[in-house]
Amino acid sequence: LQSSIMIRGNDVAIIIGGTKTIFNSVTQENEEEMTHHLLALRSYNYPEALEEVISIIVDKACEQPRLCEVYARLCAKQVDDELSNDNTSRFAKALVQRSKRSLVRTQEQREFGRIEREKKSDIDAEKDEQIKKDKQTELLKMQYKVAKTRFDDANYISHLFLHGLIPVAMILNYSMNLLASVTDNPEKSIGGYPADDISIERAVSMFETIGKSIDEENLRIEAATAAALTAQTPPKQIKMQFPLDRTFEVLGEATAIVGGKLSARIKRLIDLRANGWVPKEGVDYSNDDVDEARSKSADLDSNIAALALEKASLAIEKASLAIVKASMATENASLVAEKASIATISTEKAVLEKGDVRKAVADMQTAMEVMRKAMAALEVRSKALQESVNSD
Repeated sequence: LQSSIMIRGNDVAIIIGGTKTIFNSVTQENEEEMTHHLLALRSYNYPEALEEVISIIVDKACEQPRLCEVYARLCAKQVDDELSNDNTSRFAKALVQRSKRSLVRTQEQREFGRIEREKKSDIDAEKDEQIKKDKQTELLKMQYKVAKTRFDDANYISHLFLHGLIPVAMILNYSMNLLASVTDNPEKSIGGYPADDISIERAVSMFETIGKSIDEENLRIEAATAAALTAQTPPKQIKMQFPLDRTFEVLGEATAIVGGKLSARIKRLIDLRANGWVPKEGVDYSNDDVDEARSKSADLDSNIAALALEKASLAIEKASLAIVKASMATENASLVAEKASIATISTEKAVLEKGDVRKAVADMQTAMEVMRKAMAALEVRSKALQESVNSD
């Protein structure tokens, strides 16, 4: 059993590593070859690896938005391969679950504008320069995260939808969340907050990709329903029509609450649909927003790096001050040691001087003793001389 678990664990590692290699290497030119390698992995046979595999694919789609269409085709072929051997697709279900998480993230991003304003106010009120720079770095990281995912999920989910891998109900729910700043509180949105513009722009990006397909599907549903009514044979299943007319009405309302560039882009999209999705001659429908988002992300990267460098410079300056203080402390210690040395010399000198006094006193005492002895001898000789005189 343990051996079997080890073998399966090795297989999972091979599948994850192989998926990374394939999606790091795939291009429009080698798509067919990479598709063959992807199908050979049969990752759908390893449920424990699927979540990681899907995350690798979606993350890569976020890094390379211009290859979203290629990545979506690879996923579609993977699902077709699985369905050829089974009635359901675990791979497709995992894709849907991952897309649902993107929807939750969109709801969180709707709060970004409010949070951003609060943080900016907090930064302006901060007095401590170091804390202020830390807060600025934190805000820049938040802005970077939002900018990086600005179009990613919308683009990739749109291409998955075109291949029938994302249900229309999820697209409807997704678009409702993206446009909630227009539909929920339009009177409060005049002027547009950053989070509103981000969400609305993602919706525009999505309908630039799937709008034509939705319109065509709605026409097919209408035709099938009309044919069934004419034949008086109700259809077995009535498909859901996407409310694209209402969606474009909301987009039209959004032109009053967003920036000029986004407003012009929305108007071009509305005009394109009104013209049957046929581009008008002389109108530039190209979209450089992905490159612009990358540029903004790069700018944010530069700002974060600059702040980090400034923080490092402050840290170096603090370290230099600490070294100077330590040097001064060492110098003070040297002065104290020198004073102590001088005091020691003075003490030794005093001791030596004190020793000389004792020697002088001893010499004096010796001299006085010699003098006493001399006086005593003199006195003896004086007595002897006196006695000699008296006897004469």
